[in-house]
Amino acid sequence: MSAAAQLLGRSERQVWRLLKAFRSAGAAGLISKKRGRPSHRKAAAAVRTAALWIVRHNYADFGPTLAAEKLAGEHGFGFSSETLRKWVTAKNAVRRTFLSANR
Repeated sequence: MSAAAQLLGRSERQVWRLLKAFRSAGAAGLISKKRGRPSHRKAAAAVRTAALWIVRHNYADFGPTLAAEKLAGEHGFGFSSETLRKWVTAKNAVRRTFLSANR
């Protein structure tokens, strides 16, 4: 069992757990149980919608970093500029200001 643990890069205890799961459920037992579930850290849809509405109406000409700072300082939202950039890109909420490379 220790050779299998070294080969897989896991501890011996974890290899025993994987073997038990494989014997009871087959290959499906080796797949993570968290797969397909949303993250517990994911922001609520209402928070996301509100933040995008504020950005669209008040900060459309701001970059994502400054818009995130304004949302945190003046509106009490607490997420990173990268999160805001992903939301805007996915929603295409602001015209092309966040997305354009050459300003």
